[in-house]
Amino acid sequence: MKSKTYIMSLCMGLLIAGCSNETENIQERKTSSVEASDFSLEVSAPATVEAGESMQVQAVLTYRGNEDIDLYHGEPIVRMSYSGEEGANEYNDIGIQSTLQPGGKMKAEKTFDVQKSGTQHVSASTTSLKVNGEYIEGKGNEEAVTDDMGEIPKNAAQSELRVDPIEIEVK
Repeated sequence: MKSKTYIMSLCMGLLIAGCSNETENIQERKTSSVEASDFSLEVSAPATVEAGESMQVQAVLTYRGNEDIDLYHGEPIVRMSYSGEEGANEYNDIGIQSTLQPGGKMKAEKTFDVQKSGTQHVSASTTSLKVNGEYIEGKGNEEAVTDDMGEIPKNAAQSELRVDPIEIEVK
């Protein structure tokens, strides 16, 4: 009888431990997204971060069209910045070709060292995007386009997808 009681106690303990609240370790995230042409861009970042820690920002560009395409872009395809970061980012604007099938996704991640406390922002946009050699019609980068730009830089800027900034609280 003692062994049955011991086994029942052990099983109950394991059951309770297995049902404990594991969501405590899952960090709440905020997202921002934009859709244009046959693409959607979604960017996510932690809602809160402790000063002195690092923060990982993730982005997914999804092709929503119906046929295979050749996508021309820079590297990384999604450029992310953080308002609490000092210095410039380095990017490769040399044309890279990727073949995408319907539903195809391209992912990017960037880790930022968080130092400044207070409200900060994460911004993100794609590089200029061409499908089968033609610039797409982007969205969200209208403020960067000016009348005095040449035709090629103007078309390139208009082909970007830019999400609204994500507000991060740094404690």
